[in-house]
Amino acid sequence: MVRLGWRFVCYKKYLHPSLIKKEVPKRIPDDHYLYGGKRPRPGVTISDAGNKNKRIWKLNTQYKSYFSDVLNEDITMKVTMYCMRKIDKAGGFDSYVYHTPAVELDSKFGEDLKHRMAVELCKRRDKPVPPLVIHYHKPPTDEIWKERVQEWKKERIAAVFTRPLTKMHQCIGINHYQFMNS
Repeated sequence: MVRLGWRFVCYKKYLHPSLIKKEVPKRIPDDHYLYGGKRPRPGVTISDAGNKNKRIWKLNTQYKSYFSDVLNEDITMKVTMYCMRKIDKAGGFDSYVYHTPAVELDSKFGEDLKHRMAVELCKRRDKPVPPLVIHYHKPPTDEIWKERVQEWKKERIAAVFTRPLTKMHQCIGINHYQFMNS
């Protein structure tokens, strides 16, 4: 047998199974996050020579475990530092999740937590359980777009009538209606 010194001890295949410390990684699902409405932002960095390079500003995320008094369990998730500050400002994890609007939570996981808390609180107070309502941003329909375009046109017309015509237009003799139709 060849003596390997410390290398012999470091190789796991030579060690006795009772001496090997089994590492069990914490696996948190990818959809367990609270970002507080933030998203990675694309942008451009400009070098001293004026070259533009596309890049993405990633979020400062940490794995954090919060204890929920309402659910009586530890909840481990990915949280941004922005969201951590908002949790502290709200007075705790439960009050942040329960009182924050769904648009600002901006995750299915956050809305599920909110619903679980509502169900638990209703059970404690002997009230009927509210239905689960998930708020996702739906794209506007064609009718809504047509209404918005009409509003923009009205705003544009109102803006034209509120500003005075330039001296050039006054000299030529163009009024607001002719200016709009030109």
